[in-house]
Amino acid sequence: MLDGKRYNRSALVQVFYGGETALAFGSQGPDVGAIPSIAVKSLEILRDGASAQYGSDAIAGVLNYQLRDNSSGIELTSRLGGYFPTGYSRDGTDRQIAGNIGLPLGGQGFVNLSVEWSKYDQTVRNPTRPSALAFAAANAANPSLVSQLPHYPGPVQQWGTPPQDGVKALVNSGIRLDNGDQLYFFSNYANIQTNESFNFRLPVSVPGLPQDVPFMQAYDGITNGMWPHHGAFNNVYLDPCTSQPTYTGCPAGGWIQNGNTYNYGVRNANFPNAPFYPGGFTPRFYGTTQEFFGTVGYKGVAPGGLHYDVSGSSAQNSLAESLKSTVNPSLGPLSPTDFYAGKFVQRESTFNVDLSYPWQLAGLASPLSVAAGLEYRDENYQQLLGDPASYTAGSYAAQPLYSCSGTACSPVMIPDPNHAGQFVQKVNTALIGSNGYAGIGTGIDASQISYGGYVDLEADVLRWLTLGLAGRYEDYSSFGSTTLGKVQARAKATDWLAFRATASTGFHAPTPGQSNVETVSTTF
Repeated sequence: MLDGKRYNRSALVQVFYGGETALAFGSQGPDVGAIPSIAVKSLEILRDGASAQYGSDAIAGVLNYQLRDNSSGIELTSRLGGYFPTGYSRDGTDRQIAGNIGLPLGGQGFVNLSVEWSKYDQTVRNPTRPSALAFAAANAANPSLVSQLPHYPGPVQQWGTPPQDGVKALVNSGIRLDNGDQLYFFSNYANIQTNESFNFRLPVSVPGLPQDVPFMQAYDGITNGMWPHHGAFNNVYLDPCTSQPTYTGCPAGGWIQNGNTYNYGVRNANFPNAPFYPGGFTPRFYGTTQEFFGTVGYKGVAPGGLHYDVSGSSAQNSLAESLKSTVNPSLGPLSPTDFYAGKFVQRESTFNVDLSYPWQLAGLASPLSVAAGLEYRDENYQQLLGDPASYTAGSYAAQPLYSCSGTACSPVMIPDPNHAGQFVQKVNTALIGSNGYAGIGTGIDASQISYGGYVDLEADVLRWLTLGLAGRYEDYSSFGSTTLGKVQARAKATDWLAFRATASTGFHAPTPGQSNVETVSTTF
């Protein structure tokens, strides 16, 4: 939360299952990295389950970032750093400039502005791949070819902190009216760009170095001592059956198995502008995150002591993705090398009415705090398509092969691996989609509306004992309604020792993104 208002979710639904992200698999949380740290005055942490007060997202507690509200003063900070790691070149230069300024607004208000710019360079904390070293050894007599290895002479893929360039801004403002009420507004904007290295694609099969052999056998099951070339460098056949109208036995959709082939690792004079990676390639993934968040509200105290706060928030978070230095193998020589992979967008609108009243009751050591509120939230999640070349299955994706002699052709037959003594037609295949990360080929536009209401009671029933009780009802358009409860107690034993206990019910409502995103992986 920002100043007590729900912060929107990121557009990213975490679907990568591996490494440190395994614990976050399937999550869609807020991107707190979009908040400039210089804008934060303090951080409140509620460690109890709080779904009964704040709704589904608070099942594990609440973080409430309190924003700076000073109406005067200027603060500027800067940072410059880098790494000097043993065994590696200096890298990871870190630059950051941040500023905060407070200004008066009329005689009873303030405007507080925070801005942060940062730029982080790549760090590299890995040796190069053994297959790249084997490629260099196999081509030692041809240094011009070895120099075609990605990032030469460094590691062909870069594992470490990725480069990042970001601008973040936050404005917080408020003005007190003559009747004592307050009109307030705060907004957050961020634009963060980052990119990272994928795995190296070896262009040709090469003999492993002596030190590679035990590793190849133990981890990759390679028994012939050869590092295999990546599937993106499989040959594709260029002559369709329809290239010669006189052919017989070679139907439309078939391809002629002959020497007219194309490979991304070999220069083909007929395609001077086609992708060419004689030293292999390492795809580079680019992501741009944009965050917009704004809240406007009105709060005050009625003559009878009733506190009220009415507010509305609107937000959007987006992630645009692209790849460079790669290919869509199924497009053959027509493949581009740069791809726009698509965009994820999360939009949210939230409206809140919150009331509280200190009710004086005889017999209690403090007034009974009675709080209640209503919330309306509209969420929308979108997956926007990438370039067709980033997800399409091109004409070379599956090529039934035919052998031709003169004008007579017949299918190329190979032993059926599933049925001994039988034969099937040979089909040459090529990988589809932008290699490394295929683009978004299925659009999604999903929404969810929810309504919620809560009541919260808390008081010191004795000078040393505080009790609290809360309940919330929520209704979601996607799956129905639920009612939650919470009871809490705090007992003060001494001035330096207290005991707390909480019992509550909670739930997690799936977001429109979580309910609609699919990830399909086919692995052999």
